Amino acid sequence: MKNIEKIIKDFCVAARTETSTIPEMDKRTINDALAAHEQSKKTKPAAQQLNIWRIIMKNRITKFAVTAVVIMAGLIGINQFDSLIDLAKPAYGITDVTELFQAARTIHMKGRMYFPVSEPGKEQSSVEVEYWLDTQNGRWRLTYPGYSGNDEGMKIHVSDNISDGEYEMHVNHTNETVSFTKLSPFQLRLFTHKNIYTFFQLLYINFDLFEYTKVGREVIDGATFDIWEGGREDNLGTKMKMKAWLSPTTGDFARIKTWRPREDGDMVKQMEIDLVQRDIEIPDEIFLTEAPPAYVLENTKDIATERELSNASVGTDSVSLNCHIVFTMPDESVIMGYSSEDRESDQPQAMLFEDLQIGGPLPKLAAEVYAIKPITTDETITYRGYHLAYTQKAGKFYEWSIYVPEQKPAPKTVLGYKLVHRYNPQNREINAELSIAVAVELEIQDAEDFAIFVRGAMADLSEEGHVPEHVTYENVLDLIDEIKVSVVQ
Repeated sequence: MKNIEKIIKDFCVAARTETSTIPEMDKRTINDALAAHEQSKKTKPAAQQLNIWRIIMKNRITKFAVTAVVIMAGLIGINQFDSLIDLAKPAYGITDVTELFQAARTIHMKGRMYFPVSEPGKEQSSVEVEYWLDTQNGRWRLTYPGYSGNDEGMKIHVSDNISDGEYEMHVNHTNETVSFTKLSPFQLRLFTHKNIYTFFQLLYINFDLFEYTKVGREVIDGATFDIWEGGREDNLGTKMKMKAWLSPTTGDFARIKTWRPREDGDMVKQMEIDLVQRDIEIPDEIFLTEAPPAYVLENTKDIATERELSNASVGTDSVSLNCHIVFTMPDESVIMGYSSEDRESDQPQAMLFEDLQIGGPLPKLAAEVYAIKPITTDETITYRGYHLAYTQKAGKFYEWSIYVPEQKPAPKTVLGYKLVHRYNPQNREINAELSIAVAVELEIQDAEDFAIFVRGAMADLSEEGHVPEHVTYENVLDLIDEIKVSVVQ
């Protein structure tokens, strides 16, 4: 038996060594097989055992690992196989982080954000940030800073956004004011999903985009953490740097630090996070939406109105342009919902949406977003707009356009777009220049994402939740292909 135990130990060491040099999916080879075995031990009858091995073989695993696992099970018997499980526990790497947080029931983090300084040696201003998220109940509490600067210096503003699952309370601690907004069921789902990514945005990092190197290990409070260093350039050429202490056994962080360059090129602190927790029990009082004493109430829950989806908006004295939501499709094409109104026009907007063709020209709204440009160092890339659908709610019309990159391939990892628009006011000209940029709301990965978020957004901006039947994932992908063919021709 001792010899068998030694074989098991040698196998596990070899498996870990082998998988450390192959892609991350292969690194989880042993875990896939063992998880399948563990599931089979519970209540599965013999006739269902084949399903377990289908699960194993559906994964991208090495022949070495599968063969070795089967051999070990045969050598020691299924009852002794548990020792192998203990020896082959998950080894989490930095590329597992996004998946871990997407699956989290709750998230809590705390740290400090640092603000830019222009002079070497000058002390950076900072403010505490804290973030709570209850993904199952649509509740969050986000304490975050903002800043504005002028000739007199920089001013830091701190706010709280708190959702109790029905209302969101915005607390401005600088002005000591409080306001409430009612959230629709779709908005709760959307914002909860987005808030998982807000965790990364607060850190000014994206674990899927950085290039990492494991540089060492450190024991903190009796636990061992791998130290990862990473960096990348954003779309504007700004170099970012981060350092993270990650537990290889639990996937938990001990701390995270990020830096960004000053104008002279020296790196300065941007964020220091010293507490990151997943799947903890959060006290209900964290999400209480009660105004602090002596703060001025701009409204109350009783009269709070439902929030309209909004990404960004601009306008002139008479024309408004509102971008409500932005989605990126798998091929990097973009779906955007927007509206525009001319306060000096007596023409019913319904006329502008008559006889529109799917994949054809856009309606001639007062401000028509006929193209978008990715915010990147390459200013020559243009996405041309085509009509997809429209919705209507409370007398207001919403245009849903699809934007497809022309000629050049769409850049990856775009964080935002500049809107290219023209004015079509009734019986007059507008010479104003409006500059508007929008952030990417969500990246649509598959048909399920599309149904939940794209169709969900349309329903949220539609009377009685009506969504045009033709707006499906498959139909939109086909339309994109048709547009690309027509552009080439």
